[in-house]
Amino acid sequence: TVSFTQDELRDLHRVIPVDDAGNAVAFNTLVLMPGECPSGFLAGQWKDVENERYAGLFRGQWISENGLHQGFLRGVYGANARGESVFFGKWISADGTFKGLLKGRYGRDANLTNDTADGWFRAVWFNRRLVVGGGLHGVWSEGDEDKGGFVRGAWEARCRR
Repeated sequence: TVSFTQDELRDLHRVIPVDDAGNAVAFNTLVLMPGECPSGFLAGQWKDVENERYAGLFRGQWISENGLHQGFLRGVYGANARGESVFFGKWISADGTFKGLLKGRYGRDANLTNDTADGWFRAVWFNRRLVVGGGLHGVWSEGDEDKGGFVRGAWEARCRR
């Protein structure tokens, strides 16, 4: 049994192991205000690879604010020419339609308040016309050395106010 305070539910990203076999349950929340911009979640996996152009690959799901699968995301990460940790990717709808590009940064943070996260990521996403469509952010966790780790976060559309 687990319980959370109302304050914890404002931005909760937590994975709780449930047995010795490695099974777990994840809780991810965000605050939705009526009439605001579309928003939702994303979740996926990353894995280091041996490649001269990038350090690893990521893939995942683009999820609506009410938990419905809306599409997929996929991309690469690594260090740019200035040594910054960056990632690039794309997202497509569930039917395979190209929806946009992702461009962001990530890092490790020992001061994260989330006890299951090893680092953070933050990005912008561009729509099909290559105009900024919104942003996304979240945390990543290390997993099995051979299988990689996990990412989880939230996205929000950029709306005119």
